[in-house]
Amino acid sequence: IIGTNQARLFQSEVNGFVPGGIPRNISAIFQDHAGRMWVGTEDGLALLESQNLKLFSVRDGMPSADVHAIAEDIEGNLWVGTSGGLACLRDGKITAFHKSDGLPSENISALLADSDGVLWIGTRGSGLARFAKNQWTHYTTSEGLAGNSIGYLIDDEAGNLWLGSNSGLTRVARKSLNDFASGATRSTKR
Repeated sequence: IIGTNQARLFQSEVNGFVPGGIPRNISAIFQDHAGRMWVGTEDGLALLESQNLKLFSVRDGMPSADVHAIAEDIEGNLWVGTSGGLACLRDGKITAFHKSDGLPSENISALLADSDGVLWIGTRGSGLARFAKNQWTHYTTSEGLAGNSIGYLIDDEAGNLWLGSNSGLTRVARKSLNDFASGATRSTKR
């Protein structure tokens, strides 16, 4: 599957690529543990199963239809970052999170659910958020990040979190971020 920002999703067939059934700009593609394909578009979150398409949008409880990032946590919950907040799809129900719930920004640009059950949330302009056990922690350049617009998040086997930001690439030990969240330290070490 190939997603474009020119309003198409293409699927590989024997004789080449053919247009799929999602007609709007695509900003995220994610395959969950069950093998289902999820596609983030400016019209909502699309679930592709076989030849069927289900679209989740604001009328279904999404905080915004403009989806930027998708991740799945160790419990099988699907997290969706949008331009209007964060959504969690659990057992077919959507729960929305906003600034009033603890998000540093409602413009979510990247998500990563790590193996420890922590959800890392990259924002456009407001740094990084950590969500674990219903507790929020915020990190910005004041806590040692290189930049506050986080576009990409990955973790590695050595326990590091890698952040692609408006100021370049940052590697920080997840332990350092977790120690900051618990109050054991006052800054993060890159």
